[in-house]
Amino acid sequence: MNLFIISGVSHLYHVQNIIKNYNYFDNRLIILELPHTGETEKNLLNLRKQIISEFFQGISVIKLSDLSREYFKLVEEFGVFSNLFMTAYTGVFYDIAKHAKENRTKLILFEEGLSTYKLVFIKNQGVLEKIVSFLLRRKVPNKRITKQKSKGNQNVNNELILKLLLRKYFYILKSTLYKVKRKLEYRFFTGYDYAYVTYPDKLSPLMKVKNYEKNYRLDFPLKPYVEETLETIVSTIPDNSLLFMSQPMYHTSLTEEEYVDIVYQTLNGFSEETVLIKLHPRETDKKRKLYNEKLSNLSKNVHFIEGEEGMQIPSELLLRNDKVRKIVAFSSTTMIYTPLINKNIESISIFNQINKRNIEKKGAKFIMKEIKKELEKFDHIKFLK
Repeated sequence: MNLFIISGVSHLYHVQNIIKNYNYFDNRLIILELPHTGETEKNLLNLRKQIISEFFQGISVIKLSDLSREYFKLVEEFGVFSNLFMTAYTGVFYDIAKHAKENRTKLILFEEGLSTYKLVFIKNQGVLEKIVSFLLRRKVPNKRITKQKSKGNQNVNNELILKLLLRKYFYILKSTLYKVKRKLEYRFFTGYDYAYVTYPDKLSPLMKVKNYEKNYRLDFPLKPYVEETLETIVSTIPDNSLLFMSQPMYHTSLTEEEYVDIVYQTLNGFSEETVLIKLHPRETDKKRKLYNEKLSNLSKNVHFIEGEEGMQIPSELLLRNDKVRKIVAFSSTTMIYTPLINKNIESISIFNQINKRNIEKKGAKFIMKEIKKELEKFDHIKFLK
């Protein structure tokens, strides 16, 4: 039996792709309710609409905090799993991954998009872990402090006070470092047996994976209803359109209003007459309303790409025709997939426009630098000046 763990629609696309194209049978699915997924009920409804039920013999929807409990409950009921499919770089999988390894379950990494290629984060994490480990090996100063004979000497009293303070804060520092070390140990689990990713050459230098699928195909299977919806949408797209991939700004200090304003100004500078807006599954109805209000002033034809009742359509499938000529985004996963699907489409990042406003608001510079380094790993992505 195989166990797949997902939290969003993009995860589901990859999981069903793997099940269909690589012949996995007897599968169970766990869907995690994450606090950062925006409107949780809407996200779950969207997920359920696109699940191909015959692929799974059981589906559980649980809160993130209940993951370990649910995993061990399934193991007790069905026995040890043959394969455990997970996304990378999240400490919530550590306990179950450890149990799986001890019981010879194969750990299989599947791609979740651009987040899979956070190479610089991995490097920095390794360096930080070494620094913390080094500091933890330092000895705590001797508890015994000898009383000085010259009690009246102010310098001696100051030295005594300093020693006491140093000892106290060294204990606090050491206690904090232990907590940091524990978090670092739980943040990443890299002992995978196999991986289904689109760019194994970009991941293999840093990820401990025994074997990679050499030709991972982006051939997402869809329910008939979703397939029909997609065909209807594509038939209405004019030639020479621009596709804008919207996304939440978790890593910046920008408000939704500021982000939409940047998008408006940026899109106004493109020559394409038709702009297609694809909202991220974790974006809210409030964001949609802001787009409607702001982009109504845009001198272009603006269309939202979605199915009935806001159903999300895999954006990768929109690139299989030649109607879309450019894809524009901050750091969307679809940009890294573009040359694998249609080499005639340009991938353009508005990183510079977002970063400029973020710096003005004194946002997190370090994270933004890391995101740019991620994007620069993919030569086909152009940065809008």
